Amino acid sequence: MKKGLICLATIISIMFITGCGESKVLECTKSKDMVGYSLSETETVKFSGNNVDEYEAEFDLVLDDSYKKYKEKFVKELEDKGMSKYTNLKGVKLTTKETDEGVIITLTAQIKKMSSDDLKTLNIEKKANYDATKKDREADGYTCK
Repeated sequence: MKKGLICLATIISIMFITGCGESKVLECTKSKDMVGYSLSETETVKFSGNNVDEYEAEFDLVLDDSYKKYKEKFVKELEDKGMSKYTNLKGVKLTTKETDEGVIITLTAQIKKMSSDDLKTLNIEKKANYDATKKDREADGYTCK
């Protein structure tokens, strides 16, 4: 009985020290309607304690019918100019997917693989608190869960 309690106490101590069970995922969304299009944004941040492991941002751009004829030109310009500064960042994957309504742009960042300069380019911190990040995103108009 005493050996069992010592083993249990050791396991609990190891879990506490290594932070086991402290991983959290924060998902925040924001939408806005503009003249000619609507934009839905979803940001997902994966935490291990106070470390950010992964960041993903998805932008779903839905064009009004009168703007859909410019979709291919818009996507090409976006890929050539708007996204080009992110394509060479280590640990970052950037994709565009044309849909019937518009385009979906997804940026995924593996934080541990990124340099300090690359993190600055994306305005991402390696160390971040879940609650503070949630509060910050909500102050910026996002709805978080």
